[in-house]
Amino acid sequence: MTGGAVDEFASADEALVAIHHVVESIGDDDLNRRTPCPDWNVQELADHLIDTIARLGAAVGIPATATHDGSIDRRIQLVTQPILAGWRRRELTDDVLFSGRTLPAHLALGILCLELVVHGWDFAVALDRPTHVSEALAAHVLGLARQTLTAESRVIAGFDPQVPVPADAGTLDQLIAFTGRDPLQKGGGSSSIACWLRWRWAWSRWAVCFARVFLRVGMVRPRSGEPVAGGGVTVPAGRGVVVSQWGKCSLLPGGRV
Repeated sequence: MTGGAVDEFASADEALVAIHHVVESIGDDDLNRRTPCPDWNVQELADHLIDTIARLGAAVGIPATATHDGSIDRRIQLVTQPILAGWRRRELTDDVLFSGRTLPAHLALGILCLELVVHGWDFAVALDRPTHVSEALAAHVLGLARQTLTAESRVIAGFDPQVPVPADAGTLDQLIAFTGRDPLQKGGGSSSIACWLRWRWAWSRWAVCFARVFLRVGMVRPRSGEPVAGGGVTVPAGRGVVVSQWGKCSLLPGGRV
């Protein structure tokens, strides 16, 4: 995407749709679920997001009422849609003073888009649901994040330091990591890196267990009629025995100890 006005508003619309699909059905039992934001559960994260969007609207002269009535989805839609409509009429002109910083209008609108996408991912993780963010939208928001999130603004906005990810990480994973989150957390949509690392972890666990079997178990073939060391068992003629470090024995081939 380019930095034109149409792209900015189209991106915000797409981000609003994406978060809608994550939060459209949240029950009372979900409100206290913990989110990737350590200080906030689902209810508190919703309050933060809605307050931030309302303050962005106020910063460009579009007052919005952040209602506490209705579902989280309804509250997000009610505060965001009028702001986007008013911002379209206002167009991306003049700078915007927000949170102590003066920003070009398109970057200020980009903060709204960033909030919707990243906190949409937070909700998805908390609720164990997928989030569907297009590659184009993720790339666009990542570019905005790199322009707006400085070391100072991270502290002011409460973003943790960037989380390292491989160079070939997916764009959404890069965005999530850039905002100080672990993209491998359960939920938050598909992640090729997450799948690969989970497969590698499972394979490594299997390999370790397999190696332990061969390191801890030895095969001996005592002569016929001799007792197995520590087992007190006489081996019939023609039989071998596997003895583990715990003294458990079994005859080879066939038979029982």
